[in-house]
Amino acid sequence: MKAKTNTERQKANDDRQRALGRTQRKVWATPEEHEEIKAFLLKLRNTF
Repeated sequence: MKAKTNTERQKANDDRQRALGRTQRKVWATPEEHEEIKAFLLKLRNTF
C-alpha cells in the first residue's frame, strides 16, 4: 500500500473536520492567547 502524500493527509483531515460541521478560521493571536483558545475549545467540545 502506497503511503499518503502530505496533500492527501491534509485533504482527508479537512474532510473529517467538515463532516463534523467545522470550518477553518484564521485568528491573529499571541502565543498566550493561542493556548487559551485551544484550552477553551477543548473544554467546549468535551461538554457535549
